[in-house]
Amino acid sequence: MHNDNVYLHRGGNTMANSSEVESKKIVKRKRKIRFGRVIIVLSLLFYLSMFTYAFFGQMMKTYIVNYGEIEDSNNAVGYVIRNEQVITNNFAANLKPIKNEGERVAKGSIIATAFRESTDEIEGKISETEEKMQSAIKEQENNKLASAIFSEDIRKIDHDTEQKVSELCHMIDGNDFDQIVQIKSEIDDNLKKRAEISGEIGPASQYIKSLLNEKKVYENKLAMLKENIRADFAGVISYNTDGLEGVLTPSSIPMLNIEQLVALENNVQNGNTAGGIKVVDNFECFITVVLDNKFKKDRINDTKKNVWLRFLGSENELVPAIIYNVSEEDKGKVLITFIIDEKVENLINLRKINLDIIWATSKGLKIPASSLVKKDNKDGVMVVKANYTKFQEVSIVDQNNEYAIIEEANSWSDKGISLYDEIILNGSNAEEGRQVRKWNF
Repeated sequence: MHNDNVYLHRGGNTMANSSEVESKKIVKRKRKIRFGRVIIVLSLLFYLSMFTYAFFGQMMKTYIVNYGEIEDSNNAVGYVIRNEQVITNNFAANLKPIKNEGERVAKGSIIATAFRESTDEIEGKISETEEKMQSAIKEQENNKLASAIFSEDIRKIDHDTEQKVSELCHMIDGNDFDQIVQIKSEIDDNLKKRAEISGEIGPASQYIKSLLNEKKVYENKLAMLKENIRADFAGVISYNTDGLEGVLTPSSIPMLNIEQLVALENNVQNGNTAGGIKVVDNFECFITVVLDNKFKKDRINDTKKNVWLRFLGSENELVPAIIYNVSEEDKGKVLITFIIDEKVENLINLRKINLDIIWATSKGLKIPASSLVKKDNKDGVMVVKANYTKFQEVSIVDQNNEYAIIEEANSWSDKGISLYDEIILNGSNAEEGRQVRKWNF
């Protein structure tokens, strides 16, 4: 019995040990599988990265060389200075314009009328007299004999008057003040003729004649109160005033300083703030800007230099200009005034404008500035030849922040590139002799 127990006990241990060994073997196999998977994943990542570097790492944006133009320019705010005459007098409240906005006027022409005092009462009397005349004329038309004799003449006058009244309405709607005065005078003449015809044939003839005389008296009083306002020089009529017409004048340009211009900025508005009428010289005007003094040193050799101004807005108009005046430096700034004689009419209602000053332009082979590289202290680009990069020395004609103009290659020089050459867009990222998979830009 004792031996059997010993045997059973030992046999039990043997079975337990066998199970434990099997479990360890399973764990080892799992570990090997996990390790193998990790090795496979790492290998795939390594080969994928190598492939990406070998394939995509060699892909670069390229640029096809073409002709173009670049500008040496600065953006600035310009203040418009003009020769302009504001119409003022001692009785401006009774000022009546007879020209339309933007209408050209000659020197000495009448642009408005003014009355020394209110004319409402006199004009009311004239209207009242005309109504009485019309009433008397209608009464006269009841005379059949008169109607039989004079009806044809009266009908013609009435027809002509109706047409002129219709024309007068159209002119009032269109603010055509020049013609309004003329047409109204013709209507008055018709009324006088009609009154004379009717008055000669009716019992109320003396009454009608007295009304005509009364009307003339009122009209003479009105004429005595009226004063014609004339233009001192040829120009364009404008009803947009800003109160700076007497401050920003051509004669003030040499005395202007930056502090004054900055102080005016809060008062400079585009629009009618003061009210009134003015005649504006539409043949030339001046535009003053504030710039860093370095622009004077780098770009302004004399005050007669030709430049271009681009007025930024709906049409971005480009206008030739001449440098008219340059102020002394003040805290690193200068006032530069340009004079223009084109597109002046487009600035008549503006006092402040955003513009680009184009000091110079260059034309030729145009490439992105990012494609330029330095090698052995020489300027050049990386040209793509047979899918490999090659450094090509170039001569830079002009350059700004975005583009450069390059001399074209010729047969007697090793420098330069040619039309339609393919270059690396970001030259600093390329190495000479490197294979390139093209990514055209």
